[in-house]
Parts: sequence; structure tokens; C-alpha cells
Amino acid sequence: MLGKGHSSLVVAALLDNGKIAALKILRVDSKRDSLWEECMNLRIASVHGATPSPYLCCEDFILMDLIWGKSLRDLIEESSLTIKHILEALEAAYALDSAGILHKELHRPWRNVYYPYNSSKALIIDLESATKGCGNLTRLAQAIYVRLAGKPSSKFIESLKGYKEHCNRYYYNEIVKELMALKNVFS
Repeated sequence: MLGKGHSSLVVAALLDNGKIAALKILRVDSKRDSLWEECMNLRIASVHGATPSPYLCCEDFILMDLIWGKSLRDLIEESSLTIKHILEALEAAYALDSAGILHKELHRPWRNVYYPYNSSKALIIDLESATKGCGNLTRLAQAIYVRLAGKPSSKFIESLKGYKEHCNRYYYNEIVKELMALKNVFS
């Protein structure tokens, strides 16, 4: 068992080729009817490099890449979070925005952003409540800023507003500049 949520369980599954994958299974007591929409979102988002890739889907399960690594929460608790980790998380959120998929849980990103051991980039998991839209970057960036530095600066808030309105690389870069200014938090 890798995880248990409101509507599903995630377990490790051994494939015929010897590879270990993640199997997300819809719980019988779930309020959701299907995992199909989540799988479709994963397929789109994984092409953009934001999420693990699904292999096989149906209404009751999703078989996908298993991420061996650490979560954003793990890195914070271990005091090993770096600017590089934050930039990787922001890039994954931007990729999800570019895919037009709004996660809806990235205002609490601690268990949804993972850093695989075999990769140099962050991935976002659990698109269960995702909808269409843009705003992952603003939710994630604000959560990280508040966690590390407290109340956001007015410049940071303006950058978040600009991104929310335009959802483009210019405001992404402005948000990154503001977070980079926090590097003294990591010293």
C-alpha cells in the first residue's frame, strides 16, 4: 500500500516485465463513479512533463509510473529543501498550467509534489479533483512563499495576479524572481 485517499487506494504492482508500477484503485465506498477523467488528465499532463505517465486505464483503476522519491513535505521536514527543488516544482506547476489542467489541491502541495530519485525534475501527483484551467503555479508559489517567509510581498502578489490573468511565461519569471530573493531562507 502506497497511499489511501477519499476515493481510491494506491498500491505497488509488479508487471510482467519485472517493472514496478503504481496501481490506483477506485474504492467501493467512493463518491466518485470513475477514475477515467483523472486518467485522461494524466495522459495530457504527462506529455507536458508534469505528472507520471499512465499505462492503462479503466473506470476502476489507473496503472501508471511509480515515483520512487521524496515529497515536498519530506524535503521540508528534513531541512533539505533547496532553491533547485522549488524551481523544479514551479516548472511542473507551469507545465500543468500549459496543459490546461487545474489541480485544485496545490494550495497544500506538500504531498502532491514529488522528486523522483531517477529524475532531475519534480512531478505532480493525484489529479483526482482536477478541472480545466490555469492557476497551479500561483497556488503552489504562494504556499511555498508563505511557508518559507510568511506574508508575501506586494511585488509577489502583483506577479501572482498577473499570472492568474495572463497565465504566461513573463509572469512565471516574475514569480521565480521573487522566490529566488528568498534564498537567504536556505542558508
